[in-house]
Amino acid sequence: MTKDKIVSGLIKQMADRSNQGIIKYKNTIDKAEMNPIQAIENAIEEALDLAVYLAKVKYELKKQEENNILNQSYGGTI
Repeated sequence: MTKDKIVSGLIKQMADRSNQGIIKYKNTIDKAEMNPIQAIENAIEEALDLAVYLAKVKYELKKQEENNILNQSYGGTI
């Protein structure tokens, strides 16, 4: 495997997700009947979901950073 805990965690998540998909769809991705256009459409949908999640985290981090700056400016919580 790998000594990198982050990579190991991702590998485990990928295996778990694959097993969940096999249970849900009763098929593996290598045997799924999907043409290249359908595969691209699925990938685009997943990428759009990823963009939404990343934007949400960015928004929360910026909000937290702004609150920290305000707190520092006023010497405590406001």
